[in-house]
Amino acid sequence: MQEGEVPFKYLGLPVTNVRLGNKFWKGVTEKIEKRCACWQGRLLNMAGRVTLVQACLTNIPLFMMSFYPLPVGVRKKADFFIARLVWQEDENKKKYHLVNWKTCCMPKDLGGLVIINLDIMNKSILAKWLWKIETESRTWVNILKSKYIQNRCLAGLEKKPGDSQFWCSLMDIKRIYQDWMLLWIY
Repeated sequence: MQEGEVPFKYLGLPVTNVRLGNKFWKGVTEKIEKRCACWQGRLLNMAGRVTLVQACLTNIPLFMMSFYPLPVGVRKKADFFIARLVWQEDENKKKYHLVNWKTCCMPKDLGGLVIINLDIMNKSILAKWLWKIETESRTWVNILKSKYIQNRCLAGLEKKPGDSQFWCSLMDIKRIYQDWMLLWIY
């Protein structure tokens, strides 16, 4: 694939043989930026802005995040636009925040605003694929098992050159998934 070439898309997802960098997520960040325009924040009170973020804005990248890891630059850009809307900052004027963004992403009983943390959500959605591979017997699971697992244990698998980006992202979060499973079992 050449530098400026647009990848093939299937069901809205870019399909390419190279790692998806920030430029492939440009449509997602543009949607978030457009919906987080500063003038919209002035029309809503704090509860309305938080509801908008919870119900709409954090869900925009979920479909792509369910197949690919979210690049750090894209996450920071999305968090910037969402935080700017929540805090109702103007483009040229910065405000002081009484609570940091990490706290805003916590549950209400811990003092947060229940805003989805995109990094944790991305890892959770990818881990769900590993759960499905271990528990379901569907056609797509059988294809992945025959291509990558081949009667081996999931814990002993490592990513190899030539593996799909989807499989590499599953192998990257495999350790997190296994730690979660140990906590869940015991």
